[in-house]
Amino acid sequence: MGKFNTIHRFSIILFVMISIVLLVIGPAWAGEQDPYQSAIITARTEVWRSINSGISGSATVAIMDDSQLVYAEGFGMADRAESIPVDAETIFNIGSISKLFCATAVMLLVDDGLVELDNPVIQYIPEFTMVDDRYRNITVRMLL
Repeated sequence: MGKFNTIHRFSIILFVMISIVLLVIGPAWAGEQDPYQSAIITARTEVWRSINSGISGSATVAIMDDSQLVYAEGFGMADRAESIPVDAETIFNIGSISKLFCATAVMLLVDDGLVELDNPVIQYIPEFTMVDDRYRNITVRMLL
């Protein structure tokens, strides 16, 4: 079970990394006739490389442009015992990866001067309370 969880988490991390790469290099494709084809080929190649090497067990990839889904594909098996393949609708457990997005969003607010790391959380979320009055001293930095 531990190996499966590690592979599953790695699959999610791989998906996030590919998504970030595609977002970063996407603007360079503006002059191409089919701006998504190169991204699709790269995503498929890297996902299959990871699955075939045994690093990942499965993954999904999606490309969106201006809130429109332009590509989605599943790779590998969602359930090997039942022979159920991954598809674009497969739901994965996100594990702890959401912490990365939350921390990044907070740090963007810090960079914009809208949040200070050493200010109490209640300054930004006044409805935040706990039974112990020490919650008033919990800072943004402490939560990160």
